[in-house]
Amino acid sequence: LEGESARLQLILSTASIKYETGTVSLSDLLRLENRIAMLQSDQYRMELNLEALYHEMNSLLGLAMEDDLNWPDSVPDVENFQQYDYSAVDVSDFPLARKSFIQVEAARFTEELSAERLRPSFEVGATWSVIDKPSIEMGAVEEGGDGLMIFVGVNLPLGYSGSGYRNNSAQSSATAVELSYLQKLDDLFSRSADLNATIAGLINMYFSYETEIVPNLEVILSLAESEWMTGVMSLKDVIEVISELRAAHLEMISIYSQIVVSSAKLKELTGDTTERGEFL
Repeated sequence: LEGESARLQLILSTASIKYETGTVSLSDLLRLENRIAMLQSDQYRMELNLEALYHEMNSLLGLAMEDDLNWPDSVPDVENFQQYDYSAVDVSDFPLARKSFIQVEAARFTEELSAERLRPSFEVGATWSVIDKPSIEMGAVEEGGDGLMIFVGVNLPLGYSGSGYRNNSAQSSATAVELSYLQKLDDLFSRSADLNATIAGLINMYFSYETEIVPNLEVILSLAESEWMTGVMSLKDVIEVISELRAAHLEMISIYSQIVVSSAKLKELTGDTTERGEFL
């Protein structure tokens, strides 16, 4: 945008001279001055948008607000964002997936613990006691002696008792958590695939503007300027070409911003906590 502004100032100087000679109308001259003012306003607006973009990236990457001061003066090239390919990353390794899997393991443990309480259990024990009256069964030979008591017990669950109900509830809960986990994996896979596709599409659009649309408009503008100087084209036509070029540059900036934000969201989704320097 700074290059366009300088170019417009040069055209304005020439147009002012032509106005003095009567070859440029006052309306065209005022229209050109208005375009320059609009371009300066767009440049200021884009600077504010860039600052807001830095804040958004800081938030997405978990960085402190004061870290804004460490941002580089020049933004990274679009090629920088092509090196991050997360399409091969296992979705189950994403932070949200790992968190969901912990809940699955907890539900499974609860289910197993509940199932254990439904199985028959055996109890074997022994105690010493003082025997008041001797008996052969107790193995005592005299009154007041010590006797060993051995007991064996079997606990059998009684169908749909409280334990049975709790086990069924635990099974249902574990199944629901596992289904939720599988749905979470599907959602994460879909989101990461969408972000990868979005970034790839935006990069292609950016390169299309950078290598074709903007260069072509710059050539057209150069020809328009030459034809205007020779009287073949009017200043109004030149201003229209300038407007198209300005719109193309603004679209490139918008596409770049979307690439940066989408890349930050993808890094956040995949759990990539890369330091900002490496990201840029």
